[in-house]
Amino acid sequence: MATPLREVLAGQPRVLAYLERSLDAERAGVAREGGAQGISHAYLFSGSALVEDAALALAKSLVCPEGGCSTEAPCAQCARVERGSHPDVKVLEPLSATRGYLLEQVQGIIADAALTPIEATRKVYVVKEADTLGIQAANALLKTLEEPASDVVFILCAPSADSVLQTIRSRCSVVPFSAADPSAAESALLAGEAPERARMALAIASSAPQARAFLQSEPRQETRRAICAFLARPEAPSDWDALSLAEGVVERAHAGAADDEARDDADDEGLEDFLTKTARQAIVDRKKRATSAAERRALAEAVREVETLLRDALATSAGTSEPPLNADAPDLVAALAARGEEPLLEALEACEGASRHLNRSTTPVLVLQVLFLSLKESLWQPSAR
Repeated sequence: MATPLREVLAGQPRVLAYLERSLDAERAGVAREGGAQGISHAYLFSGSALVEDAALALAKSLVCPEGGCSTEAPCAQCARVERGSHPDVKVLEPLSATRGYLLEQVQGIIADAALTPIEATRKVYVVKEADTLGIQAANALLKTLEEPASDVVFILCAPSADSVLQTIRSRCSVVPFSAADPSAAESALLAGEAPERARMALAIASSAPQARAFLQSEPRQETRRAICAFLARPEAPSDWDALSLAEGVVERAHAGAADDEARDDADDEGLEDFLTKTARQAIVDRKKRATSAAERRALAEAVREVETLLRDALATSAGTSEPPLNADAPDLVAALAARGEEPLLEALEACEGASRHLNRSTTPVLVLQVLFLSLKESLWQPSAR
């Protein structure tokens, strides 16, 4: 069976084998009896862009009654983990763009970890950007990491193990990832998809599960079509065209996130009758964060769509033999390549700036408006015609 771990870790055989052995030992009940190592109370995943997807895949394996379902046919538990709405799986990210995790945020995590699971037999905390845990926040978390409740698992994610404070690192099972093999991820996605579309989606969404979600989302596919149409114009678009495109991208990102939220509401129907007022508010807050994260992800993908097309155009103008990321749009890539290296580099710089700003608290529509106006000035300047 294509479990979530096998889908995400197709190019990480060593990590996959380690985690599957731990899950098997835990299920066999030998982990506490001197046998194989079972599930750790805390992990630190590091070294690859895959770590956050792998953390979610492990979370699914821990809360799913079947040990994790294929993304193509998920049970209700796995689907809710994927959408960020499972009450026993919390995905955390730093609240401050400059200070990382705040002390009060960590104190909230500690208080929540002391509560029993609502639906599953475990509670799982996926801690993104664990390298932004400062000394004060980290010190508050140490005891919980060292002696958590038996039904709690922390999965910390960071670019490298060395970037995480040693006091935190020493309390985790460190799982280093190797550089991912793109062909393995592509193979995991190819079922039912044309190879060129799979390659394009992986370049935009970074992992096989997220790439599959990208291809199956009509709002995100409509955004791609709108961006390609904008870039394919032979004559310079107006400022109004650029601003309208930005607003349309944001509206579709919001619509896609709203669809996910509607499914979450259906999943939670009847659950609120059994929860305290505090627990109900926690669910509301979690849904807001999940909706915001889904919108930001769709917007970041839109920027990467532009970026991959520009990079293909640069490669074409340089005459490289590497297969394009957007083999499904050869005419557009050729048209962009004809505009010249300098305009393409200016446009790429605008994409990089937009990506940085989207990771902060900047208003998304303003970021995209600036991006598309900058693309208009770069790609349709006189020297690019």
